Amino acid sequence: EPVPCEHCDLCEFLPVCTAWWEEVDHLSRVAGCGRAQIERLAPAGISTLRALAEANPSDTPRGINPQTFAKLQRQAALQHERSVSGELGYVLLEPQLERGLALLPQPSVGDIFFDIEGNPFWDERGSLEYLWGLLDSDASYTPLWAEDHPSERLAFEGFVDRVHARLAESPDMHVYHYASYEVAAIRRLAGRYGTREAEVDDLLRRGVLVDLLKAVRGGLAASVPGYGLKEMETFLAFARDAEIRDGGSSVIEYERYMHTRDRSI
Repeated sequence: EPVPCEHCDLCEFLPVCTAWWEEVDHLSRVAGCGRAQIERLAPAGISTLRALAEANPSDTPRGINPQTFAKLQRQAALQHERSVSGELGYVLLEPQLERGLALLPQPSVGDIFFDIEGNPFWDERGSLEYLWGLLDSDASYTPLWAEDHPSERLAFEGFVDRVHARLAESPDMHVYHYASYEVAAIRRLAGRYGTREAEVDDLLRRGVLVDLLKAVRGGLAASVPGYGLKEMETFLAFARDAEIRDGGSSVIEYERYMHTRDRSI
């Protein structure tokens, strides 16, 4: 049977699999429920989202950590309730030091919201991080573009230098990103090009970069099938009205630009 994997975003069969998961109420629809948990839940007779939602949180199946099972059961219950009522729901988790919402620092006028778009199959060296998007706290947006590895290096250096310059003006500022890709990318590029390594280490050591996904996942449980940006946006008065709405479409359009050099793209 199909189970979600890293290849799903690139696979032409994803609509087929998604329709089947919906039809059979598959456990893979439960946010955070992976292949290992699915295989351990099956012997206990839990093979659907509804079955997990209606399970007793204290009846932990063999081979699963009780805390993990309780977390999965709560997640399934929230999603099942939404499927019945049609209404979004969430619960705030018990506050903990250095976890969840406690990871969020106080706002600063120097804050930056940061996102990278990359083509993972650019050439034999791997990916190309072709767009570095920086949004200031005053809603001023700055794109740093790359068309090859030399310009990727310049975009990387420009980003690091820009952050350090803002730190000099606002020592309490932070760079907010969603999930781990951005941190992994700047670490990788510092090593690839042998530049700004000390500056990147300084940013990481001082905790300048803040992963908002960690704050969300550790701070609340929500009735969504995943905790990506597009899923969490359903809670906000926000709608994607741009022509390009996801990373995959961005890669395709960027490839089209590289072939045509049509600046309107």
